[in-house]
Amino acid sequence: MQARFLKGYRGVFLLTLSIPRTNAPVKAFPVVAFLFAAAFLASCVSLQEASPREVQLASGPPSPAKAKLFVYRPGRFVSSALVHRVYVDGRLLGSTASGTFLVTEIEPGHHMVTAGADQHELNAQAGRTYYYNQTVWPAMYDTSTATGLEEVSESVGREGVSKCKQASSNF
Repeated sequence: MQARFLKGYRGVFLLTLSIPRTNAPVKAFPVVAFLFAAAFLASCVSLQEASPREVQLASGPPSPAKAKLFVYRPGRFVSSALVHRVYVDGRLLGSTASGTFLVTEIEPGHHMVTAGADQHELNAQAGRTYYYNQTVWPAMYDTSTATGLEEVSESVGREGVSKCKQASSNF
């Protein structure tokens, strides 16, 4: 099989393939259309929905002797097909997709919140709620590190979480 680029209508380049048996050029439009359709369908990522206990955890205040931690990922088209894992103290909290959030209660004290290569120290206090906005950007090679966390205020965090769907947590 031989591939060639030909200048087509209005300067658009067309990819043609020659099959050795017949040497008849075959336009690659159906192949390219199929690949785009497959990529589009693959971008429809789904995560396991939160259990009723997790939903209840997200709606109320933290337990008196615990702190509450939210990690939310706003809905964006860029890198929406990527799922990123979030860890607390090296333990998997869960995975986020575009437009989802995770929530858990943690013991007061020092914790490390990690997504990709980004790590944030958190000195949690009992009765408080902490919010992290997870940002994802396109990456050419290692997509697992193309994410970052930013601690945000409670008002900004509440608004961000309200626009997201709750994903299941591993805690």
